[in-house]
Amino acid sequence: MSKPIWHLAISDLHAGSNFALIPPDTLARPKRITPEMSDFQRKMYGTQNAARLVAAQFYNDVMELLKVMPKCSYAWIGGDCVEGNRGHDGGLVDANTKSQEMMAVELLVEILKAAGHPKVYGCRGTPYHVTADGGGESDDSVYAQLPNMQAWEDTLFAEACGLTWRLSHFIARSSVAHGKQTPLAKEIVKNTLSVAMDTEPDVDILLFGHVHYCVSAGYPMSRKRAYTLPTLKMRGEAYGRRFNDFYDVGMMLFKQEKEGAPLQEYPLKVRTASRKPKVYRA
Repeated sequence: MSKPIWHLAISDLHAGSNFALIPPDTLARPKRITPEMSDFQRKMYGTQNAARLVAAQFYNDVMELLKVMPKCSYAWIGGDCVEGNRGHDGGLVDANTKSQEMMAVELLVEILKAAGHPKVYGCRGTPYHVTADGGGESDDSVYAQLPNMQAWEDTLFAEACGLTWRLSHFIARSSVAHGKQTPLAKEIVKNTLSVAMDTEPDVDILLFGHVHYCVSAGYPMSRKRAYTLPTLKMRGEAYGRRFNDFYDVGMMLFKQEKEGAPLQEYPLKVRTASRKPKVYRA
């Protein structure tokens, strides 16, 4: 019996944010409390130190997931590798996009190494995040430095293991809890129409990032399936804390029993970022 084929899918790394993965040597330590500090400065110290401890735990939890990572044949990266210098959360480790790119490369190399150095495909993310200092796009710079990188595009089409894949960052968001699959179903139908119009190849698997929640859609009698991928950024910043929607942190694994076989889904959920909120007793 042949060995199964594994695919790793990750998206929205947002390196550079205080609430994304931060390499240990980059994790800033707040200054010590001194008698000269004001009450506000002391409070800020406590906040920064707490954030640092959570970030360290987040990094460690992701590294634990990598220890059980199967050897993957392919990796799919859905863009927004960096946070960019326009963060609306006020929580940047470093606003310099070159530094963020170096962080993203270091983190992705670590993940891809754990996955057995698969062939890598990528797509570009949101210009708001990935426009680099001095022009260009940070996703381009990050992808160019990854080992075994095969190709990246705004929207990428690839044939792998008997399936045709479409990798794109952007997809509409549904604010209706029971309607999360609707944008994905629209994309499936859109591809069907695009094939009839001869403007796109006939796609089996559609992958999207951007929305930071993980859902799938498809039809039992059809080979087509579509997924939105989880993020590798916690929701601790001001925008994320107030964001009233589903938010999934982790990675996705897909398994094929043989070439051309349908995918089996294995979400990898990060424990640190999945805690329930505190409930106060009135």
